[in-house]
Amino acid sequence: MEKLEDNNARLAIMELANMISVPMSLNVVVRLNIADAIWQNGLNTPVLASEILLSILPFGTGDPENLQRILRMLASYGVFNEHISSGDTVQRS
Repeated sequence: MEKLEDNNARLAIMELANMISVPMSLNVVVRLNIADAIWQNGLNTPVLASEILLSILPFGTGDPENLQRILRMLASYGVFNEHISSGDTVQRS
């Protein structure tokens, strides 16, 4: 029974974390115009997180791995789609 309670506590903590992280991630996506960068003037083709960063932050700032995590989390909520190419490279659209 104790293991079930531990598991329920972990699930509650994850739920609370998502209550904060999803709106904050959406805020970042909107403020940085990430959807526009993905849309690419109407092409809307899969694009790497590093390519998105280059188009919104042209001076090489930003961490593509962190952006990839944000996009993956938002993809789990249906905001974006995740595409895996044959080279195991994660792409977003």
